[in-house]
Amino acid sequence: MKNTLTIFSLEESALIRQTIAAWNTLHPEVRVEYTVGLTSTEGTAATREDVVRQLNTRLLAGDGPDLLILDGLSADSMIRQGLLTDLTSLADWSAVRDNVLASYATEDGLYAIPAGMRAYITGGRPSTVDERMQTLEGIASAMEETSGELPCMTFSPALYEHLFDLFYPASSGSIWRDGVFQPDAFTDFTRQLNRIAHAAGAQTIQTYNSAA
Repeated sequence: MKNTLTIFSLEESALIRQTIAAWNTLHPEVRVEYTVGLTSTEGTAATREDVVRQLNTRLLAGDGPDLLILDGLSADSMIRQGLLTDLTSLADWSAVRDNVLASYATEDGLYAIPAGMRAYITGGRPSTVDERMQTLEGIASAMEETSGELPCMTFSPALYEHLFDLFYPASSGSIWRDGVFQPDAFTDFTRQLNRIAHAAGAQTIQTYNSAA
């Protein structure tokens, strides 16, 4: 078909497949085709590394998908290699908060957008929720001060990765500078995250790794 849009994701996504089905029903003039890299089809033995290698080869050859779902793929690496297209001119991004796009933007353009996001809200008394909550170290200090009382923030006691996912985006700019990993910044990030986890009664990175 002449007007076809191709979408690739490393792993199967029921949400993406449902969205594509709805689009194809409403817009028969532009058909969307969906390819999944890792499948459970009998007789296929491709590893994750194999699929990523094949995808990179296609992208370098200019034969990649129109849209790429970065589920577990490194956006930073792909941006540095010039494998992604600048999305700046494709839509009006003014309604999207700058901090949402910052992780995927460089001085040269915008190369990825989040397909979804979750908002976390912290509420409490003015003496609990104050300027300390603007930094990771401040949050850790506030959590430790209220650990024996009603905590200023609560988390699932079992899911350390949720804490990581919650706080990492705001810290990624200091952990990665111009595409270069900053080990001291990452060490400080994990130290503050462990303080928060311990004060919240959640798993620290040590107990999480031991249980994994």
